[in-house]
Amino acid sequence: MIREGGEKSSAIISPSSSAIALAMLYVGAMNETKEEIRRAIVNGCDDNTIINYYSDIMHMSQQPTTYTLNLANRIYTEKSLVLQKKFVEIMQEKFEGEIYTMDSDKPSETAKKINQWLRNKTNNKIDKLIDEENPDLSDILIINAIYFNGSWQYPFKTSSTIKEKFFPEENQRIMVDMMRTVEFLPFAEDENVKVIGLP
Repeated sequence: MIREGGEKSSAIISPSSSAIALAMLYVGAMNETKEEIRRAIVNGCDDNTIINYYSDIMHMSQQPTTYTLNLANRIYTEKSLVLQKKFVEIMQEKFEGEIYTMDSDKPSETAKKINQWLRNKTNNKIDKLIDEENPDLSDILIINAIYFNGSWQYPFKTSSTIKEKFFPEENQRIMVDMMRTVEFLPFAEDENVKVIGLP
């Protein structure tokens, strides 16, 4: 997603979504790759602990709450690939993952199906993950979608919302409502990215 967006793109990345997708990948990985993923998501734990931890996260969306949380996983594989039975069982039972085959001869059709599934799972908040006209698909795709609708832990004051210039593209400017606040928030940056945490 970020690679395809180019240098000027903005993205919102859910750490939970990234970790769940990595945990799914971890289940099917081996050797050094598996160890690298283990260090990234839950260092020092055995396979069952990691799988059960992320399974518990997946089941959070089934508990009654004051907010809406939908978590969904789907794996697409090229029709010539055969997944190991244990991997398929763990994906379905622990990660509630749906597994579908895709036809590399019909990439646009696959892209349309993926984007439609994503729209359904995110209440139309994410419209497109894959370019339907010129899709760049690999032999296996692990897709995780999260839809969350709830209240901020520290709400923005309505009176602090003002119209500001927003640049959806380099040569395009529109006026939009911008929420404003003065808070101490987690922030990190390097030469390529700036990241802020909002509770």
